[in-house]
Amino acid sequence: MTPSWVISVPCWGRHYINVFLKYCLPSLGIAARAAGIRPHLIVHSDGFTQENAPFFERRVDGAVEVEIRTIEHGLTQHDTYGDCHRDVIRTALPGQRVALLNADIVISPETFLACENRFAEGKKLVVTAATRCLFKKGVVPPLGVPARELLAWTMAVHHPSVAQCSMRTGRASTIPAVHRHPSSASSTPCASRTTGSSTSATARTIACRCSGRTAAL
Repeated sequence: MTPSWVISVPCWGRHYINVFLKYCLPSLGIAARAAGIRPHLIVHSDGFTQENAPFFERRVDGAVEVEIRTIEHGLTQHDTYGDCHRDVIRTALPGQRVALLNADIVISPETFLACENRFAEGKKLVVTAATRCLFKKGVVPPLGVPARELLAWTMAVHHPSVAQCSMRTGRASTIPAVHRHPSSASSTPCASRTTGSSTSATARTIACRCSGRTAAL
């Protein structure tokens, strides 16, 4: 049976591989089980081959189907990252849902189910965003918690740049203010992103479904 979801995760470098295996991959498995799906996860990497796919699948007790593709590095890391996602988009089948994620993103259990609800309403694209936050020794993203709780965690350990972009505390010249609304744990997916050398995080997940040729942003 063709998986209804295809997930793209470019993953290279020791730091990102470790974060992905420890936090991000398990969160994908939790969200997949919550939605009753078994997505096809495509990981572009220069540290693994398809022979390692069973190892990835065992990390989530078979909740996702894993395919590992070799990275072809571009002129910059951004080129490489974009090329990986474009490769997945090109190979997705019509009607499949495509999610483009980073290797350092932890999603909430509601993510896929919330996206499916939006698609059932006729939406074609789902983009969610939350708070950039500090990620350092002793501060790690919680796994398997509701979206509201995950969002609260990001605010409790928010990055200083968040204060600079917020009302009353903000002094940023490019983004003067951000007005935050609480998320609904029953309908809004959330994620934490642990970027750089274990220093920061941004909550985000992206998915879309298009009639005919599947695409994603």
